[in-house]
Amino acid sequence: MENAYVLCQQTTHLTTIIDLMIKLARKLNETINIITTMGSGLNDFMCKSILDVYGVRGKWESVATVKKEKDIKTKKVVGCSWIEAKRDLFVFKENEVVHHGRQDMYSTLRLVMWGLEDEGLFGFSKDSTQGLLVTINYMSITHHLYNGRVEHIMERILSSPKKTRLHGDVLYHVLGAIPSYQGSVGPALNELCLGLQSEEVAPALSGVYAKDLHVRLACLNATKCIPAISSRSVPQDVEIATSIWIALHDPEKSVAEVAEDLWDRYDCEFGTDYSGLFRALSHVNYNVRVAASDALVVVLDEYPDTLQESLATLFSLYIRDSGVGEDMIDSGWFGRQVIAMALHAAADVLRTKDLPVVMTFLISRALADTNVDVRGRMINAGIMIIDKHGKDNLSLLFPIFENYLNKKASDEEKYDLVREGVVIFTGALAKHLSKDDPKVHAVVEKLLEVINTPSEAIQRAVSSCLSPLMKSKQEDALSLVTRLLDQVMKSEKYGERRGATSGLAGVIKGFGISSLKKYGVATVLREGLAHRNSAKCREGSLLAFECLCEKLRKLFEP
Repeated sequence: MENAYVLCQQTTHLTTIIDLMIKLARKLNETINIITTMGSGLNDFMCKSILDVYGVRGKWESVATVKKEKDIKTKKVVGCSWIEAKRDLFVFKENEVVHHGRQDMYSTLRLVMWGLEDEGLFGFSKDSTQGLLVTINYMSITHHLYNGRVEHIMERILSSPKKTRLHGDVLYHVLGAIPSYQGSVGPALNELCLGLQSEEVAPALSGVYAKDLHVRLACLNATKCIPAISSRSVPQDVEIATSIWIALHDPEKSVAEVAEDLWDRYDCEFGTDYSGLFRALSHVNYNVRVAASDALVVVLDEYPDTLQESLATLFSLYIRDSGVGEDMIDSGWFGRQVIAMALHAAADVLRTKDLPVVMTFLISRALADTNVDVRGRMINAGIMIIDKHGKDNLSLLFPIFENYLNKKASDEEKYDLVREGVVIFTGALAKHLSKDDPKVHAVVEKLLEVINTPSEAIQRAVSSCLSPLMKSKQEDALSLVTRLLDQVMKSEKYGERRGATSGLAGVIKGFGISSLKKYGVATVLREGLAHRNSAKCREGSLLAFECLCEKLRKLFEP
């Protein structure tokens, strides 16, 4: 740096390099060597980077040592927002609304409103409307001081001779930002919709994609006031059909009921254009993603010939949303999450010829997803599909799973993640085997290996797979229970003890509640609780009681 760019080395440069080496490359030892040779010692930011890595690795003694040797004083970075009004930039720092910046903010908001009106706000250009929405957001913080201004906004909207989508967007935004205005905004929306034409029905339905329940309800009730809707004369339109269909499958029953009435008034078939549903699968609001997932499955059931193409679209959307951006943030995880939900919900409508395609997708991509929640949902989707179709497709599915488990790993980390899921799939499929099939014993052993994985979702899944397989393990029951109890009490790692308790609960459920007494499980656990010299025994016993209560429910109640 000094030779090439004639820049003197400063602490800030070194701090950045150290932060990158620790957080991205995880080169802790090399970093410490650099620090010891630099001469200037540690600053607070360097220490925090090192503490992060020590914490992740569980080296709490090292954390305490660093903190003791270097008294770190943390300072929170204050968030801020800014608004441009009358060609001046106004910046508001966090909590200024509550403190000394209050009057500055109020004055700036007045400038914003005047500027918007000067630019023809109520002609509703896109830019001016966005400015208005920002203003309403700030008003929502101090709406008790802006009652008159919000009422003024709504009056100007309703008095505008031209009604457009932006008018409704502002009212929906007011309703979402300031819920106390429901009594005023609801009638205003109804009045607005009375003047809309049939070509404006689709924009009026934008509120069904809102996060807030009361906004979605207000939107649907107002849409019923549109003359074309009330007279059942709306022409068939994909955007209209998609919005109502999504609302019809809203997770909130009250929304779905209103949407059902609206769908009857629309009086058209949904059709086979699912483009709007696929877009909604990646919507920022969770309620929209869930509704779109359920809505898609229903139309796939009605039009099975579109299933293969729709699966291909889902897989391509997953690939699109995979990976991280330049900022190293996985922003597409929620899109992949809802694809897992869609596959889970679609288990009933899949056909035999679809199974290899879906399972290959899960194994080749989804089971190695970097997001734990997505990976867990993909495993659950696979289990559901196997539960629905496994009994009639043993010869089709077993070779797919066995081929993967028998192949050599090219990427150890990815292979381990996928292997866990495939073993669980094999366990779910094995319950459809006959009682005397020798494959069952091999599957049980693989499940007991995977249950040591320090993931609660995987341990729960394995536990559920073990229970139905115990009909084939009656002769080995005592040795199996003893093996798991020994692991509960003596394993060095917490994750292994936790996994053993999940496995024990699954095995006991499979053998029946009487096995608790028959194999002395309750006695061993009580002795473990009373073991004064071993915290591991006491902890393992408590974990076992917790898992047994969760798994056996009322059967385990005293």
